[in-house]
Amino acid sequence: MRLLKATKAAAATGSPIDLHGTLVSSLLGAVFAFLAGLVALKWLSAWLEQGRWYLFGIYCLLASGVVFYLHTKGY
Repeated sequence: MRLLKATKAAAATGSPIDLHGTLVSSLLGAVFAFLAGLVALKWLSAWLEQGRWYLFGIYCLLASGVVFYLHTKGY
């Protein structure tokens, strides 16, 4: 709803927003994020089924470090 309102407001000021392009890129992003999640879950399941819990621990530490770094940079 906010995007539709912003589109109408932007069109009224003379700088229209490409609603179609925005929706298409959002849907593509959602589809690729879903597929990446499936691949990551498949990979993680394979690790855990083989008893490689230490790799999961390393992954968690690295991921938390990246998130903390991005947080300190303002993302």
